[in-house]
Amino acid sequence: MFENYPIKLIIQERNEEDLNERLSRLKSIFSAGVNSSMFKGIISNLHNNQQQRPETWNKKNLDEWVIFLNPYLTKNVNENQLKLLFDYLVTYHSSVIKKNGEKYDMVVKSLSYNDKFLLEHLALKVLDI
Repeated sequence: MFENYPIKLIIQERNEEDLNERLSRLKSIFSAGVNSSMFKGIISNLHNNQQQRPETWNKKNLDEWVIFLNPYLTKNVNENQLKLLFDYLVTYHSSVIKKNGEKYDMVVKSLSYNDKFLLEHLALKVLDI
């Protein structure tokens, strides 16, 4: 996952309470069944099939995202897992995905998992030990 060592982790939270809230949300995501490899699989495949319907490829409700993502994942994701994960991303990685009514819109056309999600990778990995 990491290309450069030593690994530097910069966490941009205002205070310890905000960091605890973020880690608590990651724990909820993990408890729902999303481990670090599923998290990476979801993030890594959000931008697939951009050539199909270019105006709407990135705008889907949860059910549509589940149907879209599951063929790319080694283990199926469900709506509850995706809701927890997407709501987390909307809060902490708004440059990746935003919520628009009942739809979640991917904002970027391509996304590299490396380094951008270091905190999430480490937290979910630790919970999986």
